[in-house]
Amino acid sequence: MAMGYAENKMSFLLFPLLFSFQPKFDLKIEPVILGLNSGILIAGLIGIINVIGVVANLGFSWSTVSSVHISPIHHPSYLAIFILVSIIATWHLKRNGSYSFNSNWVIPYSIISTGFFLLCFSLAGILFAMILFALFTLVWIKKRVKLSLFYFLLIALPLLLISIFRFTPILNEEVSGAWSSAGKVWNNPIKYVKDKPGYKTGNEIRLIMWTVTILEIIDHPMGVGTGNVDEHLSERLYKYGQFDLAKKDDKGSIRYNPHNQFLQTTLEIGIFGLTVLLIYLILLARLAFRKQDMILAVLVGSLFFNCLFESILQRQSGIIFYSFFLSVIVVIIGNRSYNSVK
Repeated sequence: MAMGYAENKMSFLLFPLLFSFQPKFDLKIEPVILGLNSGILIAGLIGIINVIGVVANLGFSWSTVSSVHISPIHHPSYLAIFILVSIIATWHLKRNGSYSFNSNWVIPYSIISTGFFLLCFSLAGILFAMILFALFTLVWIKKRVKLSLFYFLLIALPLLLISIFRFTPILNEEVSGAWSSAGKVWNNPIKYVKDKPGYKTGNEIRLIMWTVTILEIIDHPMGVGTGNVDEHLSERLYKYGQFDLAKKDDKGSIRYNPHNQFLQTTLEIGIFGLTVLLIYLILLARLAFRKQDMILAVLVGSLFFNCLFESILQRQSGIIFYSFFLSVIVVIIGNRSYNSVK
């Protein structure tokens, strides 16, 4: 099992090594984003074909046209990230006057991909999209209104976003359930895990996995090793009566990972590994801020935010996406600086 994890994570070394060689030509971000857009459209087409088959067998409902059915290749939360980064990068390049990005296709693409994004029904993706919308709106407003009005809107906009969650039934149900469960975990985490046999919602599973992972970290602050995570979590889940979650397949893997990359990394390689991951994210955020690079900033922000809710760097989808795009953009920024000095 450890070899399987190591094979998956080879991309962390492969892409940085590949892009460490100085190319004889200037890398451009435009073809990279166009490739991402094309991939999303292909993934969406595959999702539509899959949905047609599901609806033919089970009938039409929101559950049969969304989530894993519209995203049969990638986990829906991952596809939602890819789409969001793609839309923002596309509009950023259009706004900067890139020749290849014009309204004739950018607007239709944005509408279609937004539809796919919403059908993924990723709560983390929607939350991050709303945070970005709020930030972009505040920046736009600050440049155009008096400072006093800006501070008023700084308070009003978050209240508006909270109201949207409060009065949108599906979102309100998700948030209310998660908040209620979080309160029970806070009061007595072990009791919460033991009192949740049988069917569990996605948020309940996530809270259970967070709880048992934290308890394992407390016992093993230096980590248990990458190949031993499933074994340790399985034993603790059995201990607390979560027999279904504790089951392992023929490869020795349990059904759910910790669903938090920071917890996952800490359990695997300890506090030192978590420190390295955080420093890496901080340095990338600093680079994005210094170079005023919107695409890098959104990439780093999405990685940090989704690390809170998913073990985003455990699946090949997340590993390859972030390893590739972060490496490419860092090289492009480096070439830009080199050429300006030259």
